[in-house]
This record gives sequence, C-alpha cells and structure tokens, in this order.
Amino acid sequence: MKKFWKEEAPIPVVPPKDLTMALLVPYRNEARNLPDLLHNLERVIPNTMEVVFINDESGDNSSAFILAFLQKNNLPHWKLLENSGVGKKSAITTGVCYTEADIILTTDADCTLPDHWPQLISKAFHHDHVQMFAGPVMTESGKGFFSQFQQIEWASNLLMIKYFSSVGNPLMCSGANMAYRKSAFKAVGGYEENINHLSGDDVFLLMKITKKFGPTSFQFTNRKQILVKTKYLSNVSSFIQQRVRWASKWRLHRSPQHYLPVLLSFAVALIQLSSFILLFGNWESRVIFIFFWLSKIMVERKSLGQVLADYNVFSSSSGFVKTSFLHPIYMVMIGFLAAFGKFTWKGRKNKYMV
Repeated sequence: MKKFWKEEAPIPVVPPKDLTMALLVPYRNEARNLPDLLHNLERVIPNTMEVVFINDESGDNSSAFILAFLQKNNLPHWKLLENSGVGKKSAITTGVCYTEADIILTTDADCTLPDHWPQLISKAFHHDHVQMFAGPVMTESGKGFFSQFQQIEWASNLLMIKYFSSVGNPLMCSGANMAYRKSAFKAVGGYEENINHLSGDDVFLLMKITKKFGPTSFQFTNRKQILVKTKYLSNVSSFIQQRVRWASKWRLHRSPQHYLPVLLSFAVALIQLSSFILLFGNWESRVIFIFFWLSKIMVERKSLGQVLADYNVFSSSSGFVKTSFLHPIYMVMIGFLAAFGKFTWKGRKNKYMV
C-alpha cells in the first residue's frame, strides 16, 4: 500500500500558463445546497475565471436563487444557462459548448472546494500529455455510524482509484473534483453513445480519453491540499439509490479491463458472506471464521484508517468493525439492484434514460 498511497509533495500555487479555465456546475433541485456553494465559490474562484451554472430542469427555486446572487454581486464572468437537453451529461455538454476556455473544471452543487483549487489543478495541465485530471473527494463528518460508513467507503474508493491509476489502468474518478482539456472532450466526441444514461459523466469520459490518448493522459492526486468535501447523505433510501445509480454504469462497459475488477469485488463480497457457513461446522471451522474476520477488520482498519487520517478524518474502531461486516452485504445488494433493478434519482427513473 505504501508504494502507491503515500504523502505527495504539496502543489505550488502557480497561475496557469496561457490556459483559460472555466468551472461548470450542473444542478437539479439544489436550492438547499446553493447558499453554501455560492459563497464558497465566491471565495475560492478568481474574479477573472468563468463559472457556468447549468440548470437541469430544476423544479425548485434553484435558478431564482442563483440569479438573485448574480444580481447582488459583481461577478461578470458567472453565467446561468438552461440545459439544452435532459440529464447531467447533456448539461455538461451545454456548458462545454458555451465556454471558450481551454480547461474545463467540474464539481457538484453539494461540494465545498479548498482554497486555491483552480490554481492547484492548473498545475497538472502544464504537462502537454495530461488531458484529464482528478482529485480526492470525501464526505463531511457527521454524527453516528452512517456518516462513518460513508467516509470509510470513500476511503476504499480513493484507495482503488489511486492503485489502478498507479498501475496504468485508471478505472474511476469523481466528477466532483475533475478537470479536462476542452480539446480532449471534443476529440472523443464528449458523451456520445451514453448521453442518456443517468450516471457516469466522470467514468465514461475517463474511459474514452484514456482509450484515445493512453493511460498516462489521466492524472490523479490524493493530496489533501486539493481535497473536495461533499455532504453526506442522512437518508438511507437516497444513499442506496445513489449507489445503485453509480454502480449501474459498470454493466455498460465493454472492456474486460474495466468491468472485471468490479466483478471481482462482487465475487469477493460473496465469498466473505459465504464464510458464515463456517459457524455451523465444528470448532475448527469456527476458529477459521474468527481468524478470517479478525484479519479482515485489522487490514481494513490499518489501510483505510491511513487514508482517512491523511484527510484528518477520525473513524472509531467500532465503526470499522460494523462496516467490515455490513459492507459485503451492501456490495451484493447494490450489485444485484444495479444489474436487475430500477432506480430513481432526483425525480428521474433509469428506465427512461437507457
């Protein structure tokens, strides 16, 4: 683990060299998150940088709130657009077509960006071979085990992103902390072929860019300096729906190098659950069961605990124990729902977006 998850040197805050940048923020029914987001962006984004909000058929007062904010503040480079189609990918495409910037940055309406975020990202594109960049994302801390579960899961995702990127097979990233060259977006045809699917605006683009430009065209950093925080979900039903939406995109990948690691994770979860059969055997079987789960908990506590500690996130030992037992059940359930079930996200059903 230390070979690929290690503390990286801080990124110097350097202005972009002859590169213009634009931040795209697609949103749908985000009125309760917009006050925090807008004040955060006003503090973090340079006055000369373009910020483009794209309304994806919101049914609340999100757009009215943004317009009122723009009228109240002197932000000449901030714009509000209406999605020319339906869905997040279409909203992003609308923003990309609107801006003339060289580098496109993306985040979500429920996120908090760190200081100097655009300047730190721009450093990656000083290298001509880099076409796409992604940074770490972590949920904010909350009360109770459910919040810890989400942070531990994010730590697992970040560990996987970092590992597969380090071995030249980038599999995933998060659109909440992502950037790419507009020229690369156009070169791969943007979201053609999958624009109507509800999920995957980040992963589908990653797959297309690395296929055309090679795996080294993607750069991921796990530096806490560039960490984007997102709000945790307090509602279990919304959490399950979101994870099913995320997982559903993997069945659309045609390349074994992309879907086999996901199938392997699913198989490991099934094996872990099948170990409970050992409890009905003799005493040797029960000892094996105890040794297996103690080893699993200890390995996860050490590896994922290191990731969380790097981002100044604390998770209790009981949180790791509970997560270790619950996560295989959760993985299998999400896997089945993603493969055979339907899901609803922000009022849209996936059966209409295939």
